[in-house]
Amino acid sequence: MGAFYQNNVVYSYNNQLYVGSNAQVTVYIFGTTSTANIYYDPNLTSSKPNPFIADQNGYFSFYIDDGVYDFQMVYSYGNINLTSTVNRVYIVNPRDYFMITNTSPPSVKLLYPSKGLVLYDTSTQTYYQLQVNQNQLGLVPLGSVLNL
Repeated sequence: MGAFYQNNVVYSYNNQLYVGSNAQVTVYIFGTTSTANIYYDPNLTSSKPNPFIADQNGYFSFYIDDGVYDFQMVYSYGNINLTSTVNRVYIVNPRDYFMITNTSPPSVKLLYPSKGLVLYDTSTQTYYQLQVNQNQLGLVPLGSVLNL
């Protein structure tokens, strides 16, 4: 089941706030120029065009696989042409992971079907994947960014 994402395009220009009416929105796979596959439905069966146009209020929504994405929004009105990029947007379906709480030292533990148990150490800002290899338990560092 895909993750649902929704947002509004809003710009600030010359101390004026603009709603991104009919802005063109493109969703990219994080760190690339490849567009992501997005969908109209949670089962990820009905493809949605990418890029697409936000509505008259700048609102947009779609379903997508869990992951990390970059966004580019292009807004044009009269002689105003604005392009905005938002990098490293984490999108996950809350049903795809479980948070384990009341743990010490301060860390966040997430369980992903594709990654298993992932630990995030808040003191070092590093993700670790818990692995069992030949009856030994170990932590494999994944870095400061979690790529799903």
